[in-house]
Amino acid sequence: MYYIVQENVFREDNYNNLIIALNRLKLSYEIVKIMPFIETIKFKTKRKDIFPFGSLKMSKISNQYNWKPGSQMNDNHDFFPMWLGKKHKEETKKKIGIANSKSQKGERNSQYGTMWITNGKENRKIRKEDIIPKGWNKGRKVKR
Repeated sequence: MYYIVQENVFREDNYNNLIIALNRLKLSYEIVKIMPFIETIKFKTKRKDIFPFGSLKMSKISNQYNWKPGSQMNDNHDFFPMWLGKKHKEETKKKIGIANSKSQKGERNSQYGTMWITNGKENRKIRKEDIIPKGWNKGRKVKR
């Protein structure tokens, strides 16, 4: 079995404990970086017997590469059962908005450094420093 671990996916203590455990047990693994809006990752192994540790996106990537046993994520997962049927009060929404407007400026914004591109049929988000592929243009087409 080979393990692919998403870089800094868990709280720092838990992430460090996972790496310590993998090393202590002498298990083969590599750490990968997952970039926002990009649906692939770079990894070194050619093996298919991979168990991924990571976010929901890592689970989707695991399915994409057909890793076995792969992700344990399936349709039976219920992420927010305790929140089901509940809503934030307007006052709480305003507080969240104010906090987010301060904490998500510039480089801390998940959209920072990205842009939309389109080929007229499909839209994708890429990093601004990436080269726009042939047949694609800057911007996006919104379906109405």
